[in-house]
Amino acid sequence: MNPKDSEYENRIRSQISQYANPEGLLKLGPIYHYWINKHIRPRISAVFGVSDALLFYAQYAAEAFQPGAGRRIVSLGR
Repeated sequence: MNPKDSEYENRIRSQISQYANPEGLLKLGPIYHYWINKHIRPRISAVFGVSDALLFYAQYAAEAFQPGAGRRIVSLGR
């Protein structure tokens, strides 16, 4: 086996093991929650009338699906 192939295989195994426990991938520090709640959420609420990303999407999806609208929603993420 080519040493480069072996190195590549090791990198693949490393990536797979890294994502084996998705709960441990993203741990946001306390500053994130402070900043979101203190600065970002109030601004989003003032502009869009909602303070949660899920509610933002739900609000505009509901508006798009008024009777006779004939629209579709596509999710391009998780």
